[in-house]
Amino acid sequence: MGIDVAAKSKVNWPALKPFLLFGLCLIFTLRPNILLLILSTILAFWNPKRKSMKIRIRPFYISIFFFFAYASLITIIFGNLNEELVTAFYKIIWTIIIFAALPLNLMNFQKFLTLLKIFLFINFFLGFIEYFFSYDVWDMLRISVDRPVYLEGRISVFFYNPIVYSHFLVFGCWCELCFPFRRKFLHYSFLLLAVVNLIFTEARSSWAIFALGMLLYVFLHFKIKFTRKQITAIIAILPIVVIVCIIFRAPLGNLIEKVFNRLAMTTTEDNSFVQRWGTVQNAVEYFNTEVFAAFFGKGYGYSSEFMNEHQVLAVFLSADNQYITYILNYGFIGLILFLLPLMMPIRQALHKKDPVSVFFLGTTMTLLLFFIFYDAMGWYSIRFLYGITLYSTVYFVTNRKHTRSKKLLMQQLQPITGLRR
Repeated sequence: MGIDVAAKSKVNWPALKPFLLFGLCLIFTLRPNILLLILSTILAFWNPKRKSMKIRIRPFYISIFFFFAYASLITIIFGNLNEELVTAFYKIIWTIIIFAALPLNLMNFQKFLTLLKIFLFINFFLGFIEYFFSYDVWDMLRISVDRPVYLEGRISVFFYNPIVYSHFLVFGCWCELCFPFRRKFLHYSFLLLAVVNLIFTEARSSWAIFALGMLLYVFLHFKIKFTRKQITAIIAILPIVVIVCIIFRAPLGNLIEKVFNRLAMTTTEDNSFVQRWGTVQNAVEYFNTEVFAAFFGKGYGYSSEFMNEHQVLAVFLSADNQYITYILNYGFIGLILFLLPLMMPIRQALHKKDPVSVFFLGTTMTLLLFFIFYDAMGWYSIRFLYGITLYSTVYFVTNRKHTRSKKLLMQQLQPITGLRR
């Protein structure tokens, strides 16, 4: 069961296009450029096999439109028109690009996910180089990147920030668990390398989210039963693992020590905790006195003004909490409009145990938990994860035509994954 990367079928344009745009998005994150944005927009809507552009209205488009319309209206009403509106414009355009470029059928969608996993495979090995040799990936490409001092010693490879990279690692694990490589060696290697890189990021919140995600997967997916062949394989592998641990005992010991030291820092006196909890307290006090603003918000960019006026620690100038950021900007009404497309399909997904529904639940839970720990939607690359999660509902959860029965869904998955009906 899995995806065969050695299959003879060529990667077609609908699967390749969003992957190319994802690469441009990573570059745009470091070097915002209007020409790059125009190029990405043209690429998103261009289809060499289609003479005329055709846009299909998806169920969640309406909710997203209302969210952007509401956010724009609030921003105009409160006159919060500042230099940050350029960034807001970039975010809106990238959101349009993402939904315009994502594949329109299940097979191409899975091929796109496979390309993302291959890209993550490259990042895994670069992560080892970055961790053990302290050599920055962007330096290898002769691109200068300024990172905050508190991020030194933590890997991020092409994703600039360790917590963003860890978010992609957890997302990649969900891709591999639900749409695995056909070759088991690739499957287990991917998961192992992803977990090791997750440790290297030293992102404690990501470790907790990954652990919760695996518990959800086990709960939803199957009852663990080991066959005699699997038990024999485990017994055969154990001596090899012991030998490897003995040979590399020094670096492994240092890694384990660093993990425990990092976990030991998780106290109420830790700067990360002080910053996030202090921001929540300041926001709650503000909402108690400004009820109108709590419900309707004060427009895009107000969260930055709020953090400047209510600083907890001078180093941190963002809320590090997507929920607080959106409530400050757009109020509880805006937050509900933003979360609605993610929350509505959950009930249907819980009643289905097929791989795509599990994928939707896992990636949705990952997004909702990461929103607690940083302003995820402020990163253009994370908007790809948001788009992929939402787009999986188009055919695989909410659309009756494509999910009329589990048998029909398995027939759709059969050509590329080898899933048995």
